[in-house]
Amino acid sequence: MMELPTIFNSILVKAEITKGQNVNLTPLIALDTVSVQTSIFDVGGSYIGNTIQGLDAYSNVDIILDTYIPASTTLSVFVSRDGGATWQSATRDNTSLKNLNNDWKEITYKAVLSTPSSQFKLRIDITTTDSATTPRFSKVRCIMS
Repeated sequence: MMELPTIFNSILVKAEITKGQNVNLTPLIALDTVSVQTSIFDVGGSYIGNTIQGLDAYSNVDIILDTYIPASTTLSVFVSRDGGATWQSATRDNTSLKNLNNDWKEITYKAVLSTPSSQFKLRIDITTTDSATTPRFSKVRCIMS
């Protein structure tokens, strides 16, 4: 578990980066974002966020990411309403694709929870078949309705 200090009245952020057998998974930390990317020796990794708590129960979760997903790589998004015991795949919404700079794209992933919930966890898996190329993401935003 890593913990980022409070800076200039900002929010304290906690995240868990799971490595499994992969010792080369590296979190990238900047003042405005936390990213995960694999190193040249990795073929995959996962980002698992802390539980996100809403005020009311909701069924729809939109996860908006700034992404770089080159050929031979994948980025998959999952949500869990039971603390990570089970995971449900989120679907990429290609109608909301927005081009950013240098092959980065803003992509929305959508999940419909099987049972309405006031909380969920987010998991983002990244994989590659070319150890010299890796997908990346940053600026994770969530909209619950």
